[in-house]
Amino acid sequence: MHLGPDFHIAGGPLSRRAEAVMIDAARLLASSRVSFVVESSVLPKELLDALRDCQARVLALHVVADKAVIGNRLRGRASGGSAVDQQLAALFARGEMDPLIFRPPSGVDAVTTVDTSTGEEPPVQIIEQAFMTLLTSTRATGSQGPGRTPT
Repeated sequence: MHLGPDFHIAGGPLSRRAEAVMIDAARLLASSRVSFVVESSVLPKELLDALRDCQARVLALHVVADKAVIGNRLRGRASGGSAVDQQLAALFARGEMDPLIFRPPSGVDAVTTVDTSTGEEPPVQIIEQAFMTLLTSTRATGSQGPGRTPT
């Protein structure tokens, strides 16, 4: 596949189609009261709206790193020759990457932030505890009626 110079993975035609498929799948799972994980660097408003429509509970894992670390990682990926990685690295270097992608998502039930600046594996216990806290608070408040699924 050849990607043109105006193609951007975030917001481009390919990512918009992939996002639509992800939203449809999430809606199906949440409406079936299935707990699941969505891996995405950005949680689109449409996805959160679909989950809220299904009364799902959402725990967002907000992964952060120092600006210099992010720049180094993007340059490292770009050195592999991928057109998309080269575009992202160039956008970041010029300061043109939308700063909103580095903020925690809004409209979720809980956010857990993990800093990956050191390159070490983040402790899984932090994520497990956040999930359990959300699950327990949902049950304790009685708000997990039919359809209330921690997602």
